[in-house]
Amino acid sequence: MYWLLAIAFAMASARAHCPLCTAAAGAGLAAARFYGVDDMVVGLWFGAFILSTSLWFSRSIKKNIVKFQAPLIVLASFLITIAPMYSAGVMGSPQHSKDFMLPNGSLFGVDRLLLGMLLGVGLFLGAEEASKQVKKRRGLLFPFQTIVFIMVALSIASAAFLLV
Repeated sequence: MYWLLAIAFAMASARAHCPLCTAAAGAGLAAARFYGVDDMVVGLWFGAFILSTSLWFSRSIKKNIVKFQAPLIVLASFLITIAPMYSAGVMGSPQHSKDFMLPNGSLFGVDRLLLGMLLGVGLFLGAEEASKQVKKRRGLLFPFQTIVFIMVALSIASAAFLLV
């Protein structure tokens, strides 16, 4: 187990959306389910995580190889993450359903984890845009403003989903 930490600290640069990150995210999802955290809340953070790592990865590529490269990398990252979850039964599985949901663990016909991921992406992008608008109009209010905006948006949404 210690060799994983040694490898992580010995790397010259991080590689976004690596197998270790995917495994860690999957382990986090399993732990959250074990402790009873709702899939919508987990999905919010998971979607934001996938978006941020895929954007980070796309920005690390210095040359555009194809048109719309960044959105394609984001889409591929989501597909690479979601497809195995569906095939493994982590998403859309009846064993994770609640009484108020449809029998297959969905809400409005969409898997709760997937819906949370999509909402997390929307909140991430919305908070990032809000921070840009504030910077444009009033300047930078405080260090790490964009990160704080994103974290606050995700935290408020998480609290709302936990209370409802």
